[in-house]
Amino acid sequence: MENKTYLVEITPIGSYFFGGENTFNSVDKSTNDGQIRNYLVRSRMFPQQTTVLGLLRYVFLVKEGILGGTPEEKKSLIGTTGFMGDEPGASTQWGKISRISSLFLLNGNKKFVVAGQDHQFYTDRNHESPVCLAKSDNDNITFSFSRTANSFYTNLDPKHYASILWKEVSEDHWLSPEDVFVESFQVGITKSFSGNVEDDSYYKQFFYKLKKGFSFGCYLTTSYFNAGEQPGAVIVPFGADQSLFRISFKEEKELLFGEGDIPAGKVKVTLLSDAYCRPEILEEVNLAITNTVDFRFIKTNVHTRRYYNISSKADDMQKSSKINLLERGSVLITDRPQPIIDELKSYQVYRNAGFNQFKIEQLTF
Repeated sequence: MENKTYLVEITPIGSYFFGGENTFNSVDKSTNDGQIRNYLVRSRMFPQQTTVLGLLRYVFLVKEGILGGTPEEKKSLIGTTGFMGDEPGASTQWGKISRISSLFLLNGNKKFVVAGQDHQFYTDRNHESPVCLAKSDNDNITFSFSRTANSFYTNLDPKHYASILWKEVSEDHWLSPEDVFVESFQVGITKSFSGNVEDDSYYKQFFYKLKKGFSFGCYLTTSYFNAGEQPGAVIVPFGADQSLFRISFKEEKELLFGEGDIPAGKVKVTLLSDAYCRPEILEEVNLAITNTVDFRFIKTNVHTRRYYNISSKADDMQKSSKINLLERGSVLITDRPQPIIDELKSYQVYRNAGFNQFKIEQLTF
């Protein structure tokens, strides 16, 4: 079967929890018991790209009824391994999954992609639309590898520079996180199997849910579905707490992430997803408004049996070492864009998993 592209709509049914680097018991071999105990943890607002890829591989296994099947049964459907980064032997596609796009937001027929970090909402809400930072008269362009003020922009206010905005792709319609995400929390006491309260067992856990009408979306290029087939929706557990999500598919041409040609002169590169690259590439940048995010991926293969447990055992999932990624929404301003574009495009494994996606705009100043 030939590859076709589908819009995948991922809708949480209630609250969800997507774990990050800091979970209740994070592994740290430098401590006495090999763990760091975190008693206050917060969900990510949206899943990592590797989590979405794992979800789609899981959905295909469920649809085929071979979740507990043999490695040979799974191989042609989802590949022999999950996402493996740039580790030796890493595959650039996963069975019948050729690639997925970066995650975006859906509200009915409207699609919202991340806006650049050169846009802000001020918390006093005197502005009905985001403030686009303007170039200052000071030509002493400075590096800014964190969310701090610099001499390149006049109206950057670091006190209000705290969240990534989303923009509707075809209209001047903007969303802040408060427009989309609702936070809740629970507290509890961890008990042993015998029912006794464990030492240092109090915890507080923050969840998110999406406001009515919103869902996550991504594009999937796959040869799994038959020509003309209308794939049915499925409800599956997803996330650290196995919350339920509705997953639906609709054949649709991908229009959001075409990168186009590189214009002449000074350009702005905006990352539409988290990006993996060498730190040295920032030497080609006149100015960066960016941050880094910690990233680990879960290693699985066709021999994995226990998808609910992470350990070093062959039947369990395993964690990768920690990597730092440039955060989605990062803005890189440069008059030498070609090395940056070449760097972002060079990691095909990451690109096919929805990382390293960007847009290019010519600057007029």
